Amino acid sequence: MDSMTLSCVKYAMAVVNRLWIGGLL
Repeated sequence: MDSMTLSCVKYAMAVVNRLWIGGLL
């Protein structure tokens, strides 16, 4: 993957992680 795709994936994972943790808490 190129750096653009990689950064997008990292951002998406961070958002999902935050929503998931927020849902648990």
